[in-house]
Amino acid sequence: MKRHPVVKIALLAAAAAYLSWLGVLLANPSASSSYKLEDMRYFNRTLLLMKENYLDPSRFNPRDMLIKALDGVEKNTPEVMVTESPDGNSVNLVVNKASVTIPTTGVNTLWAMSLRVKEALTFVRSNLRKIDEKSLRNIEYAAINGMLSTLDPHSVFLKPEINQELKLSTKGEFGGLGITISVRDGQLTVISPIANTPAHRAGIRKKDRIVRIDEESTVNMPLETAVNKLRGPKGTPVTVYIMRDGWNEARAFNMVRDTIRVNSVISQRLEDGIGYLRIKNFDAKTTKDAGEHIRKMGAIKGLVLDLRDNPGGLLDAAIGVSDAFIDSGILVATVGHGARMREEKAAHSADTKTRAPIVVLVSAGSASASEIVSGALKNLDRAVVIGEQTFGKGSVQVIYPLEEERPKEGETESSVKLTIAQYLTPGDISIQSVGITPDIELRPVVLEEDYTQVFAEPVRNREEDLDRHLEDAVEKAGKPVEVIRYYEKPQKKEEEDTTGTEDDFREDFEINLARRILLKAGKSTRSAMLEAASGVIGDARNIELRKIFDELGKRGISWDIAPVAKGKPVAAVSLEFVDEAPPITAGDKIEMVVKVANKGDAPFHQLRAVSDCDNGIFSRHELLFGKIAPGEARESRVKIKAPKRMDTRTDQLLLHFYEGNGFAPPDLIQQVMVRGAPEPSFAVTYKLDDKEGGDGDGLPEAGETVRINLQVDNEGAGKAEEVIATLRNETGPAIFVDKGRETIGKMDAPATAAAFFTVKINQKPEGGKFSLRIAVFDATLAIQSSQFIEVPLGKPLAGVFRPAKIKFDEAISGEIQQGDKIKLKASIEGDGVLDVYVLANDDKVFYKALDTGAGGGFQIETEAPLKAGANGMSIVARKDGELVTYRSFVVSRPKSEWSLLKEEKALAASNKPAPAKTGAQGQ
Repeated sequence: MKRHPVVKIALLAAAAAYLSWLGVLLANPSASSSYKLEDMRYFNRTLLLMKENYLDPSRFNPRDMLIKALDGVEKNTPEVMVTESPDGNSVNLVVNKASVTIPTTGVNTLWAMSLRVKEALTFVRSNLRKIDEKSLRNIEYAAINGMLSTLDPHSVFLKPEINQELKLSTKGEFGGLGITISVRDGQLTVISPIANTPAHRAGIRKKDRIVRIDEESTVNMPLETAVNKLRGPKGTPVTVYIMRDGWNEARAFNMVRDTIRVNSVISQRLEDGIGYLRIKNFDAKTTKDAGEHIRKMGAIKGLVLDLRDNPGGLLDAAIGVSDAFIDSGILVATVGHGARMREEKAAHSADTKTRAPIVVLVSAGSASASEIVSGALKNLDRAVVIGEQTFGKGSVQVIYPLEEERPKEGETESSVKLTIAQYLTPGDISIQSVGITPDIELRPVVLEEDYTQVFAEPVRNREEDLDRHLEDAVEKAGKPVEVIRYYEKPQKKEEEDTTGTEDDFREDFEINLARRILLKAGKSTRSAMLEAASGVIGDARNIELRKIFDELGKRGISWDIAPVAKGKPVAAVSLEFVDEAPPITAGDKIEMVVKVANKGDAPFHQLRAVSDCDNGIFSRHELLFGKIAPGEARESRVKIKAPKRMDTRTDQLLLHFYEGNGFAPPDLIQQVMVRGAPEPSFAVTYKLDDKEGGDGDGLPEAGETVRINLQVDNEGAGKAEEVIATLRNETGPAIFVDKGRETIGKMDAPATAAAFFTVKINQKPEGGKFSLRIAVFDATLAIQSSQFIEVPLGKPLAGVFRPAKIKFDEAISGEIQQGDKIKLKASIEGDGVLDVYVLANDDKVFYKALDTGAGGGFQIETEAPLKAGANGMSIVARKDGELVTYRSFVVSRPKSEWSLLKEEKALAASNKPAPAKTGAQGQ
């Protein structure tokens, strides 16, 4: 995203006054190649960039920044705890067994805040158990992001690896093979090849498993590592070994890397001369590519511009794409530094690529640059917008490299992404925290056994849901011209075609509706198109509504509305869970059954209910009843499955009712409890054996293939569901893991199982030793024991590792707690425990460090605050960085505010149709 010159010049002038006081902080930051946490070179560089460029300096609160910076360090570093004093004048900083008080009074400038953070980070570094450059850098990164979190959700510090990915995504090309990969069932798997790339030409297919890259096994290789090995400069060779269903052994694919262009634009010529253009994101090549795709389409009667789930990208690309469709007018205005700086971008008729009618498709995932394009096309009367209310990100960010790092060749620097402006769509309309309102709002209907969503408002995460979002919209969301609910029966799952690419096209309901509107459009203005296509839109609404009503009728639900009758319906409501004996236990399949009996003298019409609960498995279920005559009773059922890994918890459940004529029954609130199942715990004994692939002396040596035998003991109280043992190479090409994954399966409690791995020692590794990571985990319950193992050549290898055991009173999760605090007691059992801490809603409320690792067992006792609703708690015991025991649970307090009711009030306040009225009118 390019820097706006007019904003930059003004802000640089404003920043000049502050260079003197920041100069001492930034003096010669690269004088030494060694990294020192207390130098805070990235932190202070970030401060200067904030001071020069941030959109709204009034958001700077140095005291809050200090506390959030230290909170960031706490969350990143297990042995750090930060506690604010009751009077708010200081924070207590604990690092292992040491503590210090950091004053917060007088912290009213960025300079003062920086000095306090320096004091804290110096103390942290002096008292850490282990010190290495990577962990120290991560501490500073965490402090920066903690500080930036006080500004807005989009101003962040980007670590080098994240910055590199962002650069590639905005550049639009990189050197590589042209495949999208992921880890599936522990194997590096091809998700899809990109058309016309080395991988596609070589015959790589969807679902292929990559088992080896050159001389390195991919067994348990981290995804990031695999991506880095597959990428590389154009013209360099790489050999990838592929396993495919039906093959007996892996086959080698020799390929030469090429420049891979990320296709941000794809196109299709539809029936009746309608063009289809999908833009997946906005990068440096999007404007040019979009123009080329439009040119290749030739003469078209209309264009479907698909921006659904487009997260945005470069501002210049959004302006360029908008200009391709608009002859004149202000496309977007950017306003920065307290609205004192303004820059406008106007359309040019010479850049227009097509004047055909346009329909833009958007979704709740359409954000930022895609909102600029859809807003320009809508507000300048150029296109009809169809879909969902968009995300609502109306701010502009710039990425600033931290040049002081001077990265080595092949490496990249970290950077800071800062919000420097807000943008306004034509007419100076801000969409910040609101989004683009579609002309025709589309709502998909779901009618399945375990989930129903017909008339309920869909749950979408938007800008307004993010912490510290900007709230400068001058206009709230308007109403769509039409709301169309549409229902498509679930398709039978057919065998997947593995020969396709990621850009394969399928015409869905939204595209089909857009095409029909364009065929009726006649003219290229939004207003004329809506008028000309009103019949198509009305027909689509009525056809889809009848399909929904017919589907409900097949289920015995009458959804027709009738005039208000004399008298009044009166409901008797009950809620119960059936199919399993109470209490509900993790892993159970149950049904939530709601019964409504009409005790009144008039019928209910279009009666439905929506559930709300902090426990997600019970939340946002829509229960449909339809018409209930006087004296009649009806029930609605929803199938629910409690996950096998679920903490014991008791929550309040709300049922909120809607009725077509306004006779909704009162809300029903009921407690619901789920009991967690006992958990397994894995102790692992390992031993190296070289009898088959070596000389049998039990000592690992270069040239040998050794076997590492495991004994896995489930020492926990619960059964394990899907136990898998893995071995990962942490050394490099000197070591090749031939067999590094074994599925053990179910394990009773107690039980013992065996597994083994095979490792080839290709050559003597640097330092005469190599590193492995052994892990045993339950893939269903997400419970793991893992350890890094150093293997010196010429020495025997054997050992055992087992996590600590944590016991506490689980009865506190079995009922709703009334107070605003709760006392927690726990016992920790196991040798070598380094420290224990307690988290309450992600805040560390207790920390205890032990001198050299506790032997036997010990007790902890603390107090944790409780908010209204569900409170997530965790007790964590560490033996080292890898061997960690977590015991999590949920404690609930009574709540009076419900998100469902809050959303309904927000809808009414924004003048949008409320769900009850929407259902009653059958829109």
